[in-house]
Amino acid sequence: MAGRSDLLVKQGGGRLPVEAQSLVELELMGIDTVYAATRRIDGQTNIVVRRVDGVSSKDIIGRLRQPSRTPQNIEVVTQKTIDDLERIYRVLQQ
Repeated sequence: MAGRSDLLVKQGGGRLPVEAQSLVELELMGIDTVYAATRRIDGQTNIVVRRVDGVSSKDIIGRLRQPSRTPQNIEVVTQKTIDDLERIYRVLQQ
């Protein structure tokens, strides 16, 4: 996103409204997500998300339009990840 290196624009697709709604619902429950906003850009609805540095799931498991590479053993789960998942689980159980 121009002028904001901490944000990315995810262009609209067929599932965009469902994805945006899901992110907003999680935020309303107190579960942090990457969701920053929904904006119309050049007549198309887009989700604005906060940039997260790391390895994307598509880099680990492959993309559908390309042959899947053999997944590499990449250390992606940290104690913070485990703590966050446990907190999210508790919120969803309420």
